[in-house]
Amino acid sequence: MASALHAKAASTLPGRTSLESYKNFRQDFTSGLYRVVPIHASGFELARSLSEQYGRALRNRALDVLYVAAALQFGAGAFATFDDRQGRLAEAVGMKLLR
Repeated sequence: MASALHAKAASTLPGRTSLESYKNFRQDFTSGLYRVVPIHASGFELARSLSEQYGRALRNRALDVLYVAAALQFGAGAFATFDDRQGRLAEAVGMKLLR
């Protein structure tokens, strides 16, 4: 989340907005709104499969594909991202894109 907000801030968000957004995310994380789950070997295999299926057309980076694969593996119906390529992959695999 920190990387995404800092990258977005560098291009379009005021620095103060990105810092406040990250502070809010950390508070939500600490309160238990989010949880950390491990990515098992099957998640990496799914990422490989997505890369083979969509990589040439969408030009996704490795972590883009891994994040989308993890979301799929854990049953996410929606995906939030600031990244256009990552978003196109999420939509291609049937997730609702949140921006």
